[in-house]
Amino acid sequence: MPLTRTEDIDVDSPDFITGVLFGMKDPEGRRIVCRVTREALEDRAAADKENQRDQAATFARARKAIEAAASRRFDAGEKAPVVHSEDIVPPKPPRIV
Repeated sequence: MPLTRTEDIDVDSPDFITGVLFGMKDPEGRRIVCRVTREALEDRAAADKENQRDQAATFARARKAIEAAASRRFDAGEKAPVVHSEDIVPPKPPRIV
């Protein structure tokens, strides 16, 4: 069952070493602590051609994709989902030579 955004739309911890912690709710209404890694935020910013150091802005821009990835990971069995680059960075198209 998918996770949903918490009513208190807060970014709990913009921890610039480990990434950003954020809360979501499971179908029973329990708060689930999720995290998106610093590397994922930096990679997403680079893919978006945005400032890689502004993790809070990257989180805000990509929040929908980050939350969807956390929900998929939760559904796959992760009790405290951690979102990685491969979850939120679109693959680069193959280079044609």
